[in-house]
Amino acid sequence: MKVWVTIHSLSLGILEGEGDMPAHSNHPIVFLRGGRGQYMGREDRDWHRTLEAAQLRAEEMRQARIASLLKQVKRLEGLKIQVLP
Repeated sequence: MKVWVTIHSLSLGILEGEGDMPAHSNHPIVFLRGGRGQYMGREDRDWHRTLEAAQLRAEEMRQARIASLLKQVKRLEGLKIQVLP
């Protein structure tokens, strides 16, 4: 089955490949075959069945990272550097 992996989308981008879903698993898990190694994760969080779903997840991850960085910048702007005796 064709899958799109988003677990590392902010650093590597969305990875496309063929995956296998083990029949013995209670959770949907994909092992991605290909030149970049094997990936394992949960559907709709780490991998997706459609490119559109993968793009939506990658955008959510991007927005969350931007919010985190803005929060960090705000904290650093308010930081007072003290001189210790």
